[in-house]
Amino acid sequence: MNVGGRTLRYLAERSEKIGAGTWQTATALALITGARQDLAPLVLTGPAFLRPDDSAFSAYREALHAYLGGTDPEPAVRRALEQAEKAKDWGSAMPPAVLLSQLVEGDEESFNLALADALEAHRDYYQVADRTDDPDAGVNLDVLALACHARRRGWAIRVVSPYLPQSLLRAARSFKRSRGKEGVRGGSAVGSGGADFGVGGHALTWVVVGCTITGGRLLMLGGRPGDVLGRRRILLLGTALSGAASLLAGLAPSFAVLVPARLLQGAGERSRFRRRWPWSCSCSPRGRAGRGR
Repeated sequence: MNVGGRTLRYLAERSEKIGAGTWQTATALALITGARQDLAPLVLTGPAFLRPDDSAFSAYREALHAYLGGTDPEPAVRRALEQAEKAKDWGSAMPPAVLLSQLVEGDEESFNLALADALEAHRDYYQVADRTDDPDAGVNLDVLALACHARRRGWAIRVVSPYLPQSLLRAARSFKRSRGKEGVRGGSAVGSGGADFGVGGHALTWVVVGCTITGGRLLMLGGRPGDVLGRRRILLLGTALSGAASLLAGLAPSFAVLVPARLLQGAGERSRFRRRWPWSCSCSPRGRAGRGR
């Protein structure tokens, strides 16, 4: 892959175990791209979803997860800062705990200073002879992820560095500004609508992924009902269900009503998607299905 004019080569490893480290990398990539549909499941699961995280990076991952989920990240941030201080004698690269702490505090000026320090530390670490060819030397995904996220918060990134691709920063468009620390945190992943229903970020994630859960489960089952009841009938039923569920979600008086409505939306939308293409093909003249008009 090419980043900032430099070619980075990553070796594919079929035996790589999925765990907290994979979660950290996936979260960093989701923050860089700004893809909420990729970030929401990561916020829902967390770094210790599959197995406990006993590494030296555990506090940083917990703090990042809490921040994105809208819960209090400060206790985990303090532990991450303590781990980073201890790691100075270990000679290993640690995640940018100081940078994350400034993001949590909401201090834009201090964030830029911490960003410059993090990039300098990254450069110094990989200037050692046996590390210069490491694929991670070209860019620090964790630092870049926090910088892109800060940019989406509306902060100005004043640091210019070859380790900070400007094209990715320019692509990080700002979120709509919200008042209060809680609103900014919630907007990073699942929105700040929890205040309306009195729920936290983890619960709100179900609103984001609800459609995907039922839609994915029903995708493989959508063909048989169409064969039994008829494609046109399933298409109309799916459209009606999707529309009714959307109306119910929009008028939901409580969170207990909103989540089932979102699940029904996914069921109705998936039924329409499953039947739409075969039905349109069957209504087209033979030999013309699939042609552009």
